[in-house]
Amino acid sequence: RRVHGVNDLKSHCLKKCNALHKILKMRQDSYWKENANMSPSYQQSHPSKTNEEFFKDLENRVQAALDAANKSKVLIGQEMVDVSGDTYGLSDMKVEVKPFSLSSIPKTQLIDIINLVTIIHDKIKEPIPIFVNNNQISDDLNNPKKRHITQCQGILAQLNLIGAFNEHPSGFVEFGAGKGILTVHASQLASTSDSFWMIDRDCFAHALDRFTVQNQRCHRINIDIRDLYLSGLQDIKSSCQSVVGIGKHLCGGATDMSLRCLTQAKKDGVPVKYIGIAVCCHQMCSEDTYVDMEYIAELGLSNYFNIIRRLSSWAICHSTKSIEEEKHNNISSQALNEQEALSENFSKDEIREIGLKCKYILNFGRIRYLRANGFDANIVMFAQPEMTPENYMIIASLTSSSNNINNVL
Repeated sequence: RRVHGVNDLKSHCLKKCNALHKILKMRQDSYWKENANMSPSYQQSHPSKTNEEFFKDLENRVQAALDAANKSKVLIGQEMVDVSGDTYGLSDMKVEVKPFSLSSIPKTQLIDIINLVTIIHDKIKEPIPIFVNNNQISDDLNNPKKRHITQCQGILAQLNLIGAFNEHPSGFVEFGAGKGILTVHASQLASTSDSFWMIDRDCFAHALDRFTVQNQRCHRINIDIRDLYLSGLQDIKSSCQSVVGIGKHLCGGATDMSLRCLTQAKKDGVPVKYIGIAVCCHQMCSEDTYVDMEYIAELGLSNYFNIIRRLSSWAICHSTKSIEEEKHNNISSQALNEQEALSENFSKDEIREIGLKCKYILNFGRIRYLRANGFDANIVMFAQPEMTPENYMIIASLTSSSNNINNVL
C-alpha cells in the first residue's frame, strides 16, 4: 500500500493493516502457540510474548524501519519503505537459515569432512525399502501435473501399506498443504466419516476442494507450522480414532517442525498413529528447527552441521528437469561452482552420492527421533528418481506398546 508520510505509514502499520488484524486474531486461536514447534533451545531464548508485548515490539519495528528510511534519505511516498521483512515485519517471523558457502573451507579440510560423512553413513545406514507401482511410470515425465499426481499416489501407497486408511473416523493433517493436492488424493482413499485439515502459512485458491469426497469435513488453516498447537484443534482430539500426518516435499525445517508438532500432540493425548512425509531441501534445515541435534553431537558432527546441510544439496544438482524445480530445490550456481572446484577429486556420480549420504544422515536423525517417541519409523522410496530427485519419504506408525500406553491414558 502506498503511503504519503511518516505518520501515515505508522498509522497504517499499527491500525489499518489487514495483516496485523489477521495476526492479532490468530493469536487468540486455541491452536496457535508461539514457536511451539521450534527447538527447545530456541524456545528458551525466544519466550512467548503477550499481546501487549507483541504490539510494543511491532511499534518498535515500525519505528526502526522509519528511522532506517530517514537515515538512508528514502522519500516516503515516492519510494516504498519495506516493512515486510524479517526485521521489521508485521507477519510471523520466518525461520532464518543463514547463508553458508563451502568456498570458505580449505579444500583439504572439506575432503576430510566428506570422508568422515562417508564413514558415518556406512556405519548407520539401514536397508531402504523400495515400493514403486508400475503405475508410477508416467508416459510423460515432463508433464508437471502427471508427475505431481504420481508422487501423491506413491506417498499414499506407502501409508496404505501400514494401515493408515483402515481406522475410522480418522483425521488427516497435511502440513505445507498449498493447494491441497495430496489431501484431495487422500480423500479418495478415505472414508466419508474422515476429516481433513490443510495447514499452510500462505493463502491458496480453494479450486481443488470440490474434488474431495462429499460429506468429508475439510478445513483450511492459515498458520505457520512453527506456531501450530495441534492439541488446540477442537475436533481432532475428541472425534478422531486416528490422526495421520502427511506432507509432500516439506522443505528443510518444515519437516522437523511438523514431526515435533505431531509427537507433542501425541504426548497431549491426540491419537497420532501414522506419519507419511516426503522430505526435500535438506540444505534449508537449521539448528533452530532440527529435531535431534543430540544425535548430530553423538556422531561428532556438531561443528559440521552447516557443512552437511550444504553438501546435501549436491544430491539433486544436475538432476532437475526444469527451472521451476531448480527454484523449488534452491539449487544455485554457487552449489554448482562448489562441485566444479572438487571435480578433480570426485566424479559427477560421486558428488551426487555425497549429497545423498548427507541427506540420509539428516533423515536418520529424524527417524531416531520418531522411534524415541514411540513410532516404528523408516526411510522409504516412494517414486522413481526419474519422477523426482527428491524421492524419499519418512513413514511411521505407532508401535503396539506405545498404542497400549495411550489407551490406558
